[in-house]
Amino acid sequence: MINARSETAASKPSFSDALKHRRCLIPADGFYEWKRTGTSKQRFCFEVNEGELFAFAGLWEGWRDANGTWLKTCTILTTTPNDVTSAVHDRSLYSGSSACGRINYHHVRDGASVNL
Repeated sequence: MINARSETAASKPSFSDALKHRRCLIPADGFYEWKRTGTSKQRFCFEVNEGELFAFAGLWEGWRDANGTWLKTCTILTTTPNDVTSAVHDRSLYSGSSACGRINYHHVRDGASVNL
């Protein structure tokens, strides 16, 4: 799973143990969200300070596949959106310098920066 809702991760068998023992930071310089309008979608790229590095709060897990090979996977925690991301999507990535707060994003649409 790519995303886990931070509000319910503790109660989900697939995330509860990782939430207790295997938290991580996932570095990024931006992320994309898609805004639906009717039957079409518009791509939005969110950045911090024009591409500054930041981190998403995440969880990681190790498990064996059907062949017995160890795999390490991760998921990004999501939360309710802030003022900027709520205009585009009903969820936002949990992020911040301590991965406990929120970042004030600006977004780039169609290659042009739009500061909100």
